[in-house]
Amino acid sequence: MTELGVPAAVQGVVEAAQAEAEQPGRVLQGAWPWTWAKLVHLIFLPVLDATRPRQLRYALGDSLLGVCRIAYRFDTMGRCLGELTQLQVGEAMR
Repeated sequence: MTELGVPAAVQGVVEAAQAEAEQPGRVLQGAWPWTWAKLVHLIFLPVLDATRPRQLRYALGDSLLGVCRIAYRFDTMGRCLGELTQLQVGEAMR
């Protein structure tokens, strides 16, 4: 994904949406590498046959250690998804 410029494009969309938001979220405000790792978790949910962040409980969440070098738990990912929804970045990322 990095070779295709995906992280940079997504970073631009998320940062622009946060700049326009009345109240930017706390989960997505961290350093970009940590925010990108959270987004990669969401991208890989279907690969793990998961449809909701709550399915990252227990061993399923640990499956992302090899890809992200960190395993976020369902509550963090639920907040991340909520913030992305509030920022309405889906259309801009198409």
